[in-house]
Amino acid sequence: LKHTAAMRLGGGAERAPAAVQWPDTSGFMSDNRLGLVVSFGVALVIVFIYGFGSVEITEYALNYSLVTRRVEPRTYPSGRYWIGPLNHFVKFPKVLTTIQFSDSSMQHDLVEGGDDTLQSRTRDGLNVAIELSFQYQIISEKVHELYMTMGPYPDYHKIFVRLAIDRLTEAATAYSANQFFTQRNLIGHAMEKLLKEDFK
Repeated sequence: LKHTAAMRLGGGAERAPAAVQWPDTSGFMSDNRLGLVVSFGVALVIVFIYGFGSVEITEYALNYSLVTRRVEPRTYPSGRYWIGPLNHFVKFPKVLTTIQFSDSSMQHDLVEGGDDTLQSRTRDGLNVAIELSFQYQIISEKVHELYMTMGPYPDYHKIFVRLAIDRLTEAATAYSANQFFTQRNLIGHAMEKLLKEDFK
């Protein structure tokens, strides 16, 4: 038998390189897997929490989708609901809302801030300042129709105020200055009837 030994420059036999020891990754992989599961669970919890919407006892609400940019026709009464993380409630007051035209010092007990006193003319051409207040309440079955026609608060409320100004200043021209002094209740009831017809 012939024995040959590989030689290297420094002399002596060449040694085979030592085997490289790879680090143990079983623990690393399991830690990563656990972190991924925890992160996914936290994300689900956040999505679940933000998917809820609440409506107060004094409110109605419509479910608005940020994806489709549309509202559901259903009106939501007070309560807590699952509506999805990309949705939110557009809210409307269930309680009476006041519109008042009068001296601002008289309005501390009213829901809405006051508007300027109405100025109109009587049938005989005299200036008249009208001070009055009235209240309206949104019907739950009409909330979707209101939103689609006039928009959310305060858009529809501003339209209501302008509507009342037009109607009341026009109605005042049907009465004489003397009637405003002697038949104030009659004029008030007539104006109330006109407002009811318009707001309905």
